[in-house]
Amino acid sequence: MDAHPSGSAPSPLSHRPRLTPGVPAGGVAAVLVALGVIVWGSIAGDPVGDTVSFKVDTDFSIPAPPAPPAPPEAPSINVDVEGIRRSVAEAMRQAEMNNDPDKLRMAEEKLAMAQQKLAAMEGMIPKAAQEALAAAKAQVQAERARIVSNSVAGVATQESEIVGDSYRQSFTAPGGVRLANIQGDVMIEVSSRAEKVQVNVDGGGGLRTSLTNGVLTISGRGDDGADVRLVVPESARMNIAGHAGDVTIAGRSEAPLDVQMRRGTLRADRTSGATVNIAESGSVYIERVDGPFRARIGGSADIRVDRTETADLEVMGRADISIGRINDATNIAVPGYADINIDRVNGPVRVKFGGAGNISIKDGRAEPLQATLNGAGSLDFGGVAVNPQVTAAGSGSVSIAKHEGTPSLNSSGSGGIHLGE
Repeated sequence: MDAHPSGSAPSPLSHRPRLTPGVPAGGVAAVLVALGVIVWGSIAGDPVGDTVSFKVDTDFSIPAPPAPPAPPEAPSINVDVEGIRRSVAEAMRQAEMNNDPDKLRMAEEKLAMAQQKLAAMEGMIPKAAQEALAAAKAQVQAERARIVSNSVAGVATQESEIVGDSYRQSFTAPGGVRLANIQGDVMIEVSSRAEKVQVNVDGGGGLRTSLTNGVLTISGRGDDGADVRLVVPESARMNIAGHAGDVTIAGRSEAPLDVQMRRGTLRADRTSGATVNIAESGSVYIERVDGPFRARIGGSADIRVDRTETADLEVMGRADISIGRINDATNIAVPGYADINIDRVNGPVRVKFGGAGNISIKDGRAEPLQATLNGAGSLDFGGVAVNPQVTAAGSGSVSIAKHEGTPSLNSSGSGGIHLGE
């Protein structure tokens, strides 16, 4: 069952949702059953129930000789249209008992079968039955649009507060998950089998849940001490803001990850993209990023990434950063202090080093390499720099092992520039 946020675990009977005014999935199913009976009855001629009846008159008059025989009259089919109306009314009443998308899917399948049978009868069904089938199809389409609209728009009940030490709930959240201002440990499992977001919270009294525009938000006061465990689909976007504590993301995510951390540790296996902002202090360990990796360090950080497509690093505080391989563009800006070690790059490399520390790129091909140093830091590039453009105006130094093309070097500070073969 698709659950909505609530303050406490619902009782077995009270949680059954009531449809908002509109077209009921159960009503559509009931209508299609009645229509199916109509179609079969028109073929077989069997009477069905008290509300829908069929009468097939076959009155063949054979004129006496010597006159030629008259052609037989086409059989007439009587449909109890009033019975159809009563069936619809009854289905509308029963529809208040359910809001199940699976029943809608069954109704759509039955509608398709009824339409096929109608087409096979080649006009023998009267206009009233055709109109009834068309109305049923319109009801199915309207109900489908309503469910999709509610799912995408995230029309939700009002924001709810988690009460007690234990909370279990599941949500349909096509817009992803957002954790805001929570202090505590968060464990997120990315599952290819998950269709909904499953939430398990221990010691989370005071946390609040809301579902808006398809995004599930779990928010706290920043001093909660909660233990949050989530199971999310592979396509779920994840946004974590103002967090203090450890965050672990297990599995391969097909959606980008956005983390704004006050302090703590982030561990992730694999994601399609990652943006990390550390305000105070934190550690980040990501095995693989199948897209852009962005890091903004305002405090102090220790960052380890095995592999990423692109890297965009900005250190305003102090950071120790290690990246195994960058397959495309690399952008580094250090107005603070940083020790950055990269094993291999490929693609354009741009460095703005106004602070202090060391940037070491062991191997790869930088096409081009553009570097500006006006602080006390040093840049060591052990690969091939294509058309290197280097400006050193501070006390730092630049060393390039190999180059191709035409270099452009400008040194005006106390440091120096070394360009290899």
